[in-house]
Amino acid sequence: MELLLILPTTYLITRAHVILKKKDLKHEMVIKPSSIFSDCGLAISLEKKDHTGAIEILHTNGVTQTASYIMMGKAWTSYDG
Repeated sequence: MELLLILPTTYLITRAHVILKKKDLKHEMVIKPSSIFSDCGLAISLEKKDHTGAIEILHTNGVTQTASYIMMGKAWTSYDG
């Protein structure tokens, strides 16, 4: 199951990508789906099973997400887990 992390700027998306890559956590930088409102056009995609560790690492490095979404059926749903 896929989880999207929405960050406020492209700079933070790039920074998150670099941090996660250094920690060898599987992720992708993706274009934000049009159904999700955000000023930034990119997002970080993670496997749901890996999201807790990735979010913890990002928070430790000063990167906090604006929102997170999970794919439920064919629609993105806000995710607080």
